[in-house]
Amino acid sequence: MRHSLSHCLLCGLVLLALALPGASVLADTPDASEDAYALEAQSLRAHFDVSLRPERSPPEIGTLHSWLVRVTDRAGDPVYPVALAVGGGMAGHGHGLPTQPQITAYLGDGTHRIEGVRFNMAGEWTLRIGIEYGGLRDIAELQFEIDF
Repeated sequence: MRHSLSHCLLCGLVLLALALPGASVLADTPDASEDAYALEAQSLRAHFDVSLRPERSPPEIGTLHSWLVRVTDRAGDPVYPVALAVGGGMAGHGHGLPTQPQITAYLGDGTHRIEGVRFNMAGEWTLRIGIEYGGLRDIAELQFEIDF
């Protein structure tokens, strides 16, 4: 099942070729270390480290919001340009996300903005980030709980 999911997610990769290498993450976003929804994971094949957090916390049920994803290689260096895809859902309920989030901007230092995320109920959610960089393909799964 993971192979099939990874394959489907990576087949739909969107290449980010934005020429904004000097941009930086917005200063008014909360520090990831202070955010209860700041998530970190190593990709399934251990090629990349991924951190993910909402731009505004906490993410509210039923509203659209954006998240920031940062991808680094195993040495901790930001990867760019990189092809990314976003998916996810509630495995316990057997359904995916109610929206189709998109990577919309490169903010510098390996960080990208994901827009169009919406959770339609409380519970355990998974966001999956498909990654293609330097001839490597991998996927990171980040799980978290959304409460009312």
